[in-house]
Amino acid sequence: MYKPTVQEALWFQGGNLALQRQFSKFVALQLKARMEGIETPVYGGPK
Repeated sequence: MYKPTVQEALWFQGGNLALQRQFSKFVALQLKARMEGIETPVYGGPK
């Protein structure tokens, strides 16, 4: 499990090594999108 926070460059991660390896591609895509300036909404943040 990976979740970005409203704090820039701060992510929470959880799970075992197998889950981290399985979902690392999706995290990399989200990080690249943020670097490219593409909007990546954070759910559950302050309104």
